[in-house]
Amino acid sequence: MIANGIEDEDKWLTEGIARIQHNCFLYASRTGNSSDLSVNISSINSFIFKTLIL
Repeated sequence: MIANGIEDEDKWLTEGIARIQHNCFLYASRTGNSSDLSVNISSINSFIFKTLIL
């Protein structure tokens, strides 16, 4: 019974990480229009922080 719960948690964690990575990629693609690399990195960092905290 416990093994199934752990497997479910692993599956949810894997799916959640994949969704975050996908959303970060999409967000990075949108911010990639700026020619200033530091602005792009700052924007992506902000998005990741908001995604993980909220």
